[in-house]
Amino acid sequence: MNSSSFRNLVAEGPKASLLDAIDGGQERAVILPSLEAELQRSSVRLRRLQEYRNLLASPVYCLHPEILSNIFFLYAEGCGALFDLRWTRLLLVCRRWYDVAKDIQSLWSFLDVDANNNASMIYALKHQAERLDARDVRRIEAQRSRAGLWPLTINMRLFGTPHETKRVYTSKFWEPASLSSLNVVGEPSHVDTLVRSMAGLPHTSLKTLVLDSDSRHGTQLVEISASLDVLLRDNAPNLRHLSLSELHCDITPLRDLRTLCIKYTLDVSECFALQDIIAALSRCPRLEIFKIVLPMNSQPTNVEVRSPTSVPMSHLGTLFMESTVSMCADLFQALTHVPGSAKILVTAVHHEHDLSTTATSFPALIASMGHFRSSDTAPTVRSVAVTHRNTTFHGGIPRSRLGIVGQEWPLRGGFHEPYRWSFEYEDEEASYIGLETETPAGVENEVLVDILQSWPLSEATHLDLRFTQVSAGYLSVLLANLVATTTVIVNPNSTTVHALLVVLRAYLRDHGRRVIANIIFDASVLKRIHNLGDIWAETTQPSAHALARQNLMRTLMYCAEAAYAGMPLDTIEIINDPQAPQYGMVESDGGIDWSELYRDLRDGFVHEGFLHSGRRDLDGTMRDSFAVVDG
Repeated sequence: MNSSSFRNLVAEGPKASLLDAIDGGQERAVILPSLEAELQRSSVRLRRLQEYRNLLASPVYCLHPEILSNIFFLYAEGCGALFDLRWTRLLLVCRRWYDVAKDIQSLWSFLDVDANNNASMIYALKHQAERLDARDVRRIEAQRSRAGLWPLTINMRLFGTPHETKRVYTSKFWEPASLSSLNVVGEPSHVDTLVRSMAGLPHTSLKTLVLDSDSRHGTQLVEISASLDVLLRDNAPNLRHLSLSELHCDITPLRDLRTLCIKYTLDVSECFALQDIIAALSRCPRLEIFKIVLPMNSQPTNVEVRSPTSVPMSHLGTLFMESTVSMCADLFQALTHVPGSAKILVTAVHHEHDLSTTATSFPALIASMGHFRSSDTAPTVRSVAVTHRNTTFHGGIPRSRLGIVGQEWPLRGGFHEPYRWSFEYEDEEASYIGLETETPAGVENEVLVDILQSWPLSEATHLDLRFTQVSAGYLSVLLANLVATTTVIVNPNSTTVHALLVVLRAYLRDHGRRVIANIIFDASVLKRIHNLGDIWAETTQPSAHALARQNLMRTLMYCAEAAYAGMPLDTIEIINDPQAPQYGMVESDGGIDWSELYRDLRDGFVHEGFLHSGRRDLDGTMRDSFAVVDG
């Protein structure tokens, strides 16, 4: 704050000409213009006094512009508002924030470009679409101007036929040296045009390149590949993060990357060979993230390999791969010195052309993954999550899809079970190792036993069954091999609950054993099913809520039997219970008699973290069943 300017502002009085006119008894016509000018000046003076007052009263107002700039950027980044410019509401707070924010080049450097953002607006009139396109163009150019020389981060969507005013934005519209990050998804023809426009120009500041060619709109692989080869080989010397989807190129010249993601599922002869992948990895010794999805006709070649047969990956933190069993096995075994804390997920599919090598490749893959996780630097596996579903289609050979993930600690939120389940784990902090594979129906148990016995799972205390439907036989295999398991997590409306109770009763009656101490019901699925029922009432099961409560009662009946045998369970727990009577598992009106739920349990009944118990020292305490304590 400028003290001299502040003092002068406070000491300001009316203009001498106005005072002289009043003292001299001048006519109204003489005084009025001077009075109008004084009112205007006084208004400006009051506004400036208010700014000084804010500066003295507000700690935030006193911050230096550099600090405010950092705060604004963190706010915009944290709210996901960098590309849609929602952060510009900060400009409206006060004059000082406006003056600071409008000059922060980094905030203006995130450009969102949709070449045809009105394609889905079938209700829009032509002139409305043109008006919106013109507004988009003004916004893009204003951002480029305000970003100045700051490196640009650009997201592009290239679909449909763009309006003439936007056609220039389907190819390179930036200064090559100013581009830091480019993320593109679009039709192959548009992606080809863009890559061609970039290929011959040096993009010396480009650090991140993401290209997703939507294969549903046809392919132009050869044309795109030729231009992409030139760009990657000659004109992106500082590239550190590369992601390609449905695009083929020569990856052997790649060097010093930190991230390499390749998704190539098109069933064509042109594909990434194992030796080329290894050659690329050998030139990226500091690679941190490696994801690769290859088509189901991929297999290691028998030609002489010119690249190293193994590659040290001492910085690798995330490894996802999806391909045939033989390709996954050979590629996994080629990677050495991978940190034990790395996140690893492999989807290995048995393809018909791969059957001759599967007999040896699959056991080798399982053993290699188990050996990796058994290293001294690998965290202990405390939780095992499984998926299992039938994948038989159109009367084909019955097959099963089996997935198993060993986690550093159990996840309260669980995981989703999509068709490409492996990529759902990307943002988890905990270390894990997982394998998904397809097997002929009837041999799932044998495959499961091989995995369980090859991996270091002897200290896994939690078994997550939330996203699977398993039989009693399958569950028996799991519990027989996961000897340290104390806690099972399951969806309350799942048929797996019945299978679990069958197995637990068999252990209790036939062997006099209590193999499980805690059962956790994750009730979040009930709210999702209820919400779907509001939209598609005829396609959902209205009995999910009733089935969940029925399974809870059946579980409590087993608890009574176990308590009578002198081997009571420690706890039954409900998490994520919707607070609504129409789909909640426990009444939320406070009138429930908890003793009916905990009377046959050693510790008590846990509901949303609160333990209800007949023991006075435990009743009302907090219980976190997902916490893992090293013993």
